Amino acid sequence: MGGTVRKANKETIVALALAGFVTGTIAQEFYRGIRARRRMHGESVPVAFGRLIGRNRRRYGGYLVHAGIVIYFVAFAGMAFRRQQEATLKPGESIEMRSPFGHNYRFTHLGISQYEALNRVVSAATVEVTKDGRRAGLMTSEKRQHVDSFKRPTFEPSTEVAIRSNLQEDVYMVFAGAVNGTEEAVYRFNLNPLVWWVWYGGIIMALGGLIVMWPLATRGGTKRRAEGNLLQGGAASHRSTLAMYTPALLDQMTSMVTASTVISYALYTFTAENLPTNHAMMLTIPFVAYGVFRYLYLSLTRNEGGSPEEVLLKDVPLLLTVVGWVATSMIVLTAYR
Repeated sequence: MGGTVRKANKETIVALALAGFVTGTIAQEFYRGIRARRRMHGESVPVAFGRLIGRNRRRYGGYLVHAGIVIYFVAFAGMAFRRQQEATLKPGESIEMRSPFGHNYRFTHLGISQYEALNRVVSAATVEVTKDGRRAGLMTSEKRQHVDSFKRPTFEPSTEVAIRSNLQEDVYMVFAGAVNGTEEAVYRFNLNPLVWWVWYGGIIMALGGLIVMWPLATRGGTKRRAEGNLLQGGAASHRSTLAMYTPALLDQMTSMVTASTVISYALYTFTAENLPTNHAMMLTIPFVAYGVFRYLYLSLTRNEGGSPEEVLLKDVPLLLTVVGWVATSMIVLTAYR
């Protein structure tokens, strides 16, 4: 057993070292690009950052994808430091565990309750949790036996795991069963570090992928339209491809892609398997819809679609929409995971 642990720790250290190297490389690329733009154009850091990505989406979007992958690796490497302990507790008895981040957890068994709910008989075991000497709340894990109308078991018993999550670690508690029908309970406790960072790594990867694939019809249509409005009769001499676009064609393309974008995102919030099953992610749909419509408004009425990254960085309502989407997504994923 000891040799296995040492091997895992060595592999984890190598993974973390490689992750640190890649992170430093990515940060260095962004730093050099931002510094160069500040020297050449006198831009502030946020504006230089946005325009750097906007001028070379494939390159810097790819860097963001790599950053998401790095976060994935770090999160999975952290699982090598997870703690697990099994215990049989009578009411009032406790066990203590120390997390990889140095927090001391104490789990006190309070008792077992049994009740019937719809088509199942439930046995629920509850523990009181303290973290570093302060009360952190209650955790309840259930053992469910599904029955038919004659109270006969229909499936094997299932277990509902109790989970407490934060940015550092997840606390898992599993009620394995009661001892001979008494109040004595058998538990398994797990302290899993960095679980949430798997989700954040996925979000950053998705963001990077969107940046890489951003030059779609909506962005291209509004940008070409802005160039055409600005140059008017001289558009074709400025760029030969502008002669191929007409306002009617660009409006049709923009309408089609706008509708497809909003509908696709709405369907994603309802059908994605990695999102909460109660469809709470649909609360983010208004932010996406407003953000798309706001960008269209700025592009078509104010002719500001020529530089999408500048629109994103300078328009306060659009920035607030992005912040609202991120905050709502994090709340939904945290509360209903």
